[in-house]
Amino acid sequence: MRPASRVNPVSWGLAALLLVSFLLKLRNLDHLALRGLDESFHVIVARNLIDDPLRPVLYRAPFLPAPIEDWQQQHVWMHKPPLALWQMAGSMALLGETPLAARLPSALLSTLAALLTFLIGVRLVGPIAGLVAAGAQAFHPVVWMQVHGYVFSDAIDVSLVFYTELGVWFVIRAAQRRSRLDAILAGVAMGLAHLTKSYLALIVLGVALVAAFAPRLLRLRAERNKLRPRFLSALILAAVATTLPWTLWAWSQFPRAFAYEHGHVLAHLTRDIESWAGPWDRIPFDYWVRMFHVLYVPALAGGVIATWDALRHRRLSRLLLLAWALGVLVPHLLATTKTPSATMIASPALFLLLGALVQDAVARRPLALGALLGSLVVASLLHPSKPPTSGMGIPDAPLTALRLNPWVLWHMLIAMLGGAAMSLFARRRTIPARVYATLLLLCVIPGGWLCWRWTKLAYAVTKINDNEPAHVQTGAWLRANTPENAVLLVDEREKLERMQAMFWSRRNAYALPAMGFESIARDIRSVGGEPLLISGNPDLPLPVLVRVEAERRSVYRLP
Repeated sequence: MRPASRVNPVSWGLAALLLVSFLLKLRNLDHLALRGLDESFHVIVARNLIDDPLRPVLYRAPFLPAPIEDWQQQHVWMHKPPLALWQMAGSMALLGETPLAARLPSALLSTLAALLTFLIGVRLVGPIAGLVAAGAQAFHPVVWMQVHGYVFSDAIDVSLVFYTELGVWFVIRAAQRRSRLDAILAGVAMGLAHLTKSYLALIVLGVALVAAFAPRLLRLRAERNKLRPRFLSALILAAVATTLPWTLWAWSQFPRAFAYEHGHVLAHLTRDIESWAGPWDRIPFDYWVRMFHVLYVPALAGGVIATWDALRHRRLSRLLLLAWALGVLVPHLLATTKTPSATMIASPALFLLLGALVQDAVARRPLALGALLGSLVVASLLHPSKPPTSGMGIPDAPLTALRLNPWVLWHMLIAMLGGAAMSLFARRRTIPARVYATLLLLCVIPGGWLCWRWTKLAYAVTKINDNEPAHVQTGAWLRANTPENAVLLVDEREKLERMQAMFWSRRNAYALPAMGFESIARDIRSVGGEPLLISGNPDLPLPVLVRVEAERRSVYRLP
């Protein structure tokens, strides 16, 4: 008779975390507002991909010319690779052309990414580290904002995090199992990440290089996380084979757009793209302060302890986590253009460093316990109540971002002094088990408070439920009552409002120029278009086609 299987509380805890996270993300996921940057662009291109999966277009017909550098008015839209857009298109093809269908892949992939964080944590550190990191990622407020389309790069960055994590997970499996197949799968995942957001996918290769060559440099002969260097060729070939078909197709079919956007990506290294340049330290002392909020100092404390372990005790598992985080951070420190969302692929590594700190504290390491307790206390008592909101653009940025948030260094100093004091005390005399257990339990109070604040921020995202302006009824009328060559001139009340009109109406839409509509209307008619005007002004001296009182908009025929 087989003994009854034992219930694994960690597995059940993980399942509960992921299920609650996914279900809460669904709350108001169907809100009607499509933000101008960037969700409305992604949804429109994805919707057009339903008709032709190999031709990403923003404007279905180019009624007005647009310079190649203006990605907001392009006909063929190569501003982002196609994978995340294909996912949105597939979901809308199955479930209907709605915001809910477009956002559903992001809700699913962000939840699966938290699962991957747990699996990586278990393999590299332990189940406690994996559970802590997965919980932090499953309720990451910034990720929930991306899932709901409220911040730029939305579905693109959610997919990028998932595929880069998938690649890292296969790298670790390839190292621990000595499996060439896992190395190939890591390359496939890296290729998929490249098809999501270009060269940021190289972080997978960076982690693989550290796993392959760091053991030799550190002389770690029995290290279980060591990757066989000859597996790197399989990984690279698999990545190239995954990305090459689309690359060759796009290059041959849309050479001008492909070449420009490819150069545009590389230009982030040396040029100020769309005013996102900033001081060299903007990521760690500005963007990441916003991104990780109350968990930032504890995660940094975990990074310091991991660095000590990697250098002093030669622990490759910690070195891989550091390589993951620093492999994202360092290139952005050096690059001229610094967009905050591009560094989201480092978030699992930072959460895992926090989880490793908790795991080491539970494993009776006084240094880790002191750093954990110190970082949790300062984060609970001294951390600003809200993430900073100033300084997102360039004009108000100081010479160094450290001047924006100097408290990060002071909080880190307090946390590490706590770790050093605990470690020195443990060297002089043994800490009794009861005392150690009491100190560990004391971590629960500030830790629980931080978890509550973290989860509360995430849940607040689902309460936004932004439905204005929607253009739903106006768009439905236009779709049913105007020809396909109708071109909408939108008298915008909000920036890029025309993109919402374009999605709901399935008609091309442009912003109404400040000088009036006469000239642009002639240009549209000269190429076979029928110009119409959408305005919130109900008293324009033009023939009215329809007034949509619920949305406070009128559609006019232009003379």
